Amino acid sequence: MIRRNPMNERNHHETLLLVRATPLSLVIVLLVLLVFAGCHKPAAPPFYVPPVVWTESSTNGCDLERIWTHTLDGLVDLTEAELTACEAGCENKDGAACVAAGLLIHSGLANRQNKPVALATFRRECQSKFFPGCVALWYANVDRDWAKGLEFGDIGARDRLEVYCEQGERHACEALAVQFFKRLQTRPFLRDIPVTVGYLKEACTRGSLSACTNLGRLYVSGTGVPKNLKKAVDVFEQQCKRGHIPACGLLGELCDDGVGLAQDTAKATELYRMACEGGLLYSCYNYGNKFWTLNPANTINDPKDPETAVKYFEKACKGGHQLGCLELGQAYYFGIGTTEDLSVSRHYYEIACDRKIDRACYALGTKYEEGEEVAEDLGRATKYFRIACDYGDARGCGKMGHYHLDGYGVEKDLDKAHDYFRSACFGGESESCYQLARMQAYGFAGYQSDSAAVRTMDAACSGGHDEACYELYFRHRYHRFLPLNEMDTSMIFLESCHRGSMLSCHELGLLYKGSDLADFFQKEAAVVFQKACDGGLNEACSELGSAYLDGRGVDQDVPKGIKLIKDACYNHYGQACYELALRYRDGDQVDQDDFKAILLLDEACVRLPKVCPEAEALRARYQAEHQSEE
Repeated sequence: MIRRNPMNERNHHETLLLVRATPLSLVIVLLVLLVFAGCHKPAAPPFYVPPVVWTESSTNGCDLERIWTHTLDGLVDLTEAELTACEAGCENKDGAACVAAGLLIHSGLANRQNKPVALATFRRECQSKFFPGCVALWYANVDRDWAKGLEFGDIGARDRLEVYCEQGERHACEALAVQFFKRLQTRPFLRDIPVTVGYLKEACTRGSLSACTNLGRLYVSGTGVPKNLKKAVDVFEQQCKRGHIPACGLLGELCDDGVGLAQDTAKATELYRMACEGGLLYSCYNYGNKFWTLNPANTINDPKDPETAVKYFEKACKGGHQLGCLELGQAYYFGIGTTEDLSVSRHYYEIACDRKIDRACYALGTKYEEGEEVAEDLGRATKYFRIACDYGDARGCGKMGHYHLDGYGVEKDLDKAHDYFRSACFGGESESCYQLARMQAYGFAGYQSDSAAVRTMDAACSGGHDEACYELYFRHRYHRFLPLNEMDTSMIFLESCHRGSMLSCHELGLLYKGSDLADFFQKEAAVVFQKACDGGLNEACSELGSAYLDGRGVDQDVPKGIKLIKDACYNHYGQACYELALRYRDGDQVDQDDFKAILLLDEACVRLPKVCPEAEALRARYQAEHQSEE
């Protein structure tokens, strides 16, 4: 039996169909094929350039290697004179100068950023078989490959760089290492970590300064490699000695914080200065901050030098560092290191806010809210508070919560108020926690929950909101929330008392005094009563006076106790007058004296009407006794 080839059989049937086809059907088939071919153009052939030696520019003042390294590191000490020199060299057919000029305008030097022109320059030089142009083009296109699909044919930029990195070309390995490290910082994916480490090690081995420094950063965080601070310090020191500016800045931060080596603020300050002069904007900010009056952590420069601080903040801000703009806004606002000028201050706050600094947006919101140097404008205030909240400023969220709660500048919306207060509370804003707890407790906008209110009110109290602590205690006392035991309640007041709430100190003393274990807490009660009394709380002074009269938690001192209670009485605390009157009436720790008791009861009656009958009764008894004696 002859076995028929299926493929041949299929071809045979197709041939027969074509033979039997009518002329009209053939025309239709040809049209379909033409349309199909037009919709599916064949992919462009791969465009490879054989690797060659990285060629330097022959134009004076145009250093391709320096510009390439500074572009990778994001440094800003490149000058417009370099751009002018590179553009002149490019006109004279110097390919390296063209690539250098493209790198400068791609990064936006002197506000002349023009990425399409830069990419066209790179593509032209690459097509002319000039290898640095290809590396620059593919480096600039790697992010676009990830975001929009492949560029420049059916082979992506990453594939092209990988080919030349495998062949030993340092700049290709360096470009891949930097791009993967940036991706790891901005869009972290677990699968990228080992790839990033691999490219960094490969590029570092081939002499890349930036790759070695970025590898040191991974040793600091322990990302993809074992955390090793000493190794990171060694890497930064070595790269800084080789002239790598970012390594000097990073070493300065470690010295400043005492991480991986002994803290050395003077050395850190000098490293910041070096890195700033090399074009590292964050180091300009750090160096200025060492002289800044509003930085309480400064110890190296005393007295401070705000003029120097402002000078370096300006350098950082003009280069694009947002924190430098924020500090300049404060400098002009307070007139520190420069003249006070609220309009200039607002200008710098606006720049910082545009660069996503939440504190600057919040400051702008307060200016428009209060009409400071600008016309009061609740619309703009709301805008900036909302932006501040979106950028993560809890105070901005709290402001928006209050605005929507009261209908101030925006529509009254309890749902939005609840959501803004919740965001602010999660950000640590205790006032917003307090407001959120009240909404949860009373069921505003349908969010009633006693258990949630307990947790939120406790968060407000822990965050330093004294009213929350006070309200939390009384709600527990009267079972408006879930009850707490005495130990839980005492911890609430203890924390608030330590932060300076005299009322909480007084309530804590009362809790100790009335506890089932009062005998064990007499000294503690006296201590917190003393603190609240020193803070001006008459109620606490009265309680402390009673402790001295009875010798509870302190050595008995009757004269001191009487003075404390009398002072509280004369400061219009009626309960103190009443309690001291009872002691004179009954002879409790003092000599019995009805006349003094009557005078004190009369004083108490003015503020405590309920004791007036006792005052009248004692007066009547006193008069009767003395009349009988007569």
